Amino acid sequence: MGVVFEHENVGLCVLRLNEFEEVYDRLLSKPQVVKYLPFKVHTSPDETLGFLSKLLTLKDVEVLTIRHAADPRLMGLFTVAKSGHSIALSIMVAPDRYSMGAGRWIGPPFCYWLLAHAGIWRLWSYTDIDNVGVANMLIKGGARCEGLMRRYAIHPNISNEPRDCWLWSFVR
Repeated sequence: MGVVFEHENVGLCVLRLNEFEEVYDRLLSKPQVVKYLPFKVHTSPDETLGFLSKLLTLKDVEVLTIRHAADPRLMGLFTVAKSGHSIALSIMVAPDRYSMGAGRWIGPPFCYWLLAHAGIWRLWSYTDIDNVGVANMLIKGGARCEGLMRRYAIHPNISNEPRDCWLWSFVR
């Protein structure tokens, strides 16, 4: 499938299942990428294939790859889950793209583009209370912190108990 959104040579495209090995190699096998996510680090490409197969069957959920026109390697993934007038977002960025500010580069323009669609009034996300990097990215991108959600999400790479999380939003 073609580009869904593009900004300054960075494009978002719908993930194809045959990209699972690259998703495993660049993202889901990396402890620093999945540290604050609600699933454990993947230990095999087959685990990633199963995970993505289930994710891609969910209604109103799209998984988008992030790629730069000058470099064919996967930069990251956006997961977009629509529910009524709102969209829940999550982002993963490959470790070698952290210093580039890949999330700050494409995230805010993509968020404002989504908000420009009829019927979309709210974008939201949450971050683990210790995930300072993504919190800073959201702040710099214009998101507002709506508050602390106590014992909100289990991040099994850190703890098997629910952790406190910040709730973030972009609203129209």
